[in-house]
Amino acid sequence: MLIKTLMLKNVYFLAIGGQLKQEIFDEVDQEEFEEDELVQRLIELRETLRQQYEVGRTLEERLDDAIASEQYELAAELRDKLAQREANVL
Repeated sequence: MLIKTLMLKNVYFLAIGGQLKQEIFDEVDQEEFEEDELVQRLIELRETLRQQYEVGRTLEERLDDAIASEQYELAAELRDKLAQREANVL
């Protein structure tokens, strides 16, 4: 059970933790990246895990949403939280 949990956490980190981004695949254009079978499977897995474990959106996703909906105060708060997390990791 512990191994299964650790595996799920690792896959979830890869799918949700901001690691699955276009920047990782600089040699691939955006359209090709989005159509990649592995990328699609990871996205599907991410959504399944979110539903199964009732996990919300990441700070980065929430920041993107706030910017898109022009909620700049919220975006600034989320940006600061992300910066604080990054500073704690380093």
